[in-house]
Amino acid sequence: WKSWKRKQVMFVTTPEIVWHNKEPIFSVDLHHSRGTLRIATAGADHTVKIWRLVREGAKTKLVFLANLDRHTKSVNVVKFASNGEYLASAGDDCTICLWKLNEENDVVMETNLEDDVNQENWTVAKMLRGHLEDVYDLSWSSNSRYLFSGSVDNTAIVWDTLSGDKLAILKESQHYVQGVAWNPKGGCLATLGTDRTLRIYKIENNKFKCINSVSRYIPTHEDGLKPTRLFQDE
Repeated sequence: WKSWKRKQVMFVTTPEIVWHNKEPIFSVDLHHSRGTLRIATAGADHTVKIWRLVREGAKTKLVFLANLDRHTKSVNVVKFASNGEYLASAGDDCTICLWKLNEENDVVMETNLEDDVNQENWTVAKMLRGHLEDVYDLSWSSNSRYLFSGSVDNTAIVWDTLSGDKLAILKESQHYVQGVAWNPKGGCLATLGTDRTLRIYKIENNKFKCINSVSRYIPTHEDGLKPTRLFQDE
């Protein structure tokens, strides 16, 4: 007997999004729920837009669903919560918006997009304020309750999205915090910034403690590996 592996072919299409007034698009995220694949885009036009990905045979296209207009400056990042109940957006106005889809309200709302209307009604459930400068990155906890944000004010903040409270302000970074991540299994968080350092935080007794800082990789003799440069100009 011979076992044959089924050959799989991946087709790539590039749906064009030009509805951000032809301004740069800074972030994109997607979430699949109830047979619907939603895509959120954010850009320099101060807006977030929601799309639905539709397959028509071998082709795909994007269908416009909603225009989310609340930010006053460029929107740098959008992230769906894992349960799909909320969408978080943040940008240069130092504000984090938590958007919620109002499924009971099917009123079609007008938008400022030519010849198009909102097919879904998204409303701001909460606005989180605490950063002093641009917010660059967001990360949700696996239970979709807590949110982690990083900013060029050199801090990262852990939020309780139910109450809107700040659970912790992490100030160890010496420069901009441009990346944040939450371990999907819980227990640890990470930040990365322009001070060239990756910091790992452990959650113990509702407190966030920095347990490791990585700025360069120096292998041990047991690794059998050569030293690795983390930055090209080292």
